[in-house]
Amino acid sequence: MITTLHLRHFVLIQQAVIHFEKGLNILTGETGAGKTILIQAINLLMGQKADTDVIRSGEETAIVTATFEIANLTPVHTLLNEAGIVFDPQEELIIKREISRTSKNRIFINAQLAPLQLLSQLGTHLFEVAGQNTSVALRSSDQQRETLDTFGSIDITPFSYSYENEKKLFRHLETLKLQKVDAERVMQRIQWELEDLQAVDLSEDEEALFEAYKNQTNSQERIQSLSLMTQALENSVLPTLSQFKRYLPSSELLETALTSLNELSFSLSSELEDLQLDPEQLEALEKKLSKLSSVKKKYRIEATDIPKRLATLEQELKHFEELDAQIETLEKAHEAAKLECDVLAQNLTKARIIAQKTLEEELTQEIRFLNMPDATFQIEIAPKEIGPDGADQVIFYLSANRGEKPALVKSKTSGGELSRLFFALKLLLAEKEAIPILIFDEIDSNIGGETATLIGEKLLELSQSRQVLCITHFPQVARFATHHLLISKKIDGERTHTTIESLEGSQKKEELLRMIGGKATLPQ
Repeated sequence: MITTLHLRHFVLIQQAVIHFEKGLNILTGETGAGKTILIQAINLLMGQKADTDVIRSGEETAIVTATFEIANLTPVHTLLNEAGIVFDPQEELIIKREISRTSKNRIFINAQLAPLQLLSQLGTHLFEVAGQNTSVALRSSDQQRETLDTFGSIDITPFSYSYENEKKLFRHLETLKLQKVDAERVMQRIQWELEDLQAVDLSEDEEALFEAYKNQTNSQERIQSLSLMTQALENSVLPTLSQFKRYLPSSELLETALTSLNELSFSLSSELEDLQLDPEQLEALEKKLSKLSSVKKKYRIEATDIPKRLATLEQELKHFEELDAQIETLEKAHEAAKLECDVLAQNLTKARIIAQKTLEEELTQEIRFLNMPDATFQIEIAPKEIGPDGADQVIFYLSANRGEKPALVKSKTSGGELSRLFFALKLLLAEKEAIPILIFDEIDSNIGGETATLIGEKLLELSQSRQVLCITHFPQVARFATHHLLISKKIDGERTHTTIESLEGSQKKEELLRMIGGKATLPQ
């Protein structure tokens, strides 16, 4: 339970300390006095995002601090332990929020900094706020289904997990099937590229190949030059000079020239014999270099990157070759997942049908107590396309009067009927949800005084097992309070203040009389 709420510089409140008690805590006050300020503060304690609008005009920081008794709240203990928050279950838990205009907002739990997510998680185990807006939510199909599930203690988590798994497998399967459609063309392209790259001789690097080719080319050019010179000497120069010798037998110069040229011819022939040329090797080198150049240009790749590219292509080819096997395996897995999902959906339907009858009977009994003696509540469970919450559409119907055909709660019920239906549901769900603090924000709107008395009785009954906070305009409800708080708006000079005070004895009686018809009704 919440024991105290300390507000500082919060909306119209300069500073206030509100004490709550076990049982039924009633909050009353004139319209516009600031009763919603309390709900704003509670929402912040439940992890709602803060807005600087809650900071009192002229101040820089608003502070909301609350203390709680958590001795029997095991889920709260678990969350605190998991978050590393030091606490003693037998002592009060202190939660504080600071909202600043200029610096970072902060959250403290037992004086330890805490994240907003933790506060939100704690809030779901500490409070439930029910008001006019939340009762309207009952018109939602999803809310009606969630209400039935909560009443029947139906856990849809296993189904939701199975449903998401089936959808995940389905999406993966569709992706593989699309890949298969394109696989033949892609595989052909990969095969062509593989053949081109595999045709490249990678036993020597590009530089070594080019050097070998250069050496062979240079040797070929040298051989051609030497051959031409040798042929010229042997076939032309030397025979011609030898003929000159017949006419100049004693010419020493001619003799010296012939000797030198013969030596030159011999030297050239010797060098020519020493030079080796392998035409086949030269041709092979030319082909290797030509293929390498073609591949580099075609695939925009360097020679050093070819091995890596080959490995990638081989892996891609292997993937496509294994695609059929993958699809077959995944189809079996998806079929099994879909079967599991269908079975779990059927189990949900069965559980909802079981809960349906009980909820119809118990809720009919509750709303009849709330001054609708001939009302009947009915539920229809209709099949729908399977989704994250199962394969059922849950539809609430209400017949408010004898002889009237059941009407859709979604669209046909009046505001007063909806308020009573919602309140009756909250009474039934209270034990199921096990929330220690229930807050009703004008849940009695759109009803009459006689019904308000009945709601007051039910609130008092409900407060026997948990703490109840109720904001009301009805004295018929307020008179059941075990603890009565009055919210007032006062003007002090140029400033407006909201104050909250606890009422006892005659103060409580005076406030009830004011709610009935004003102070003029007080006995003289």
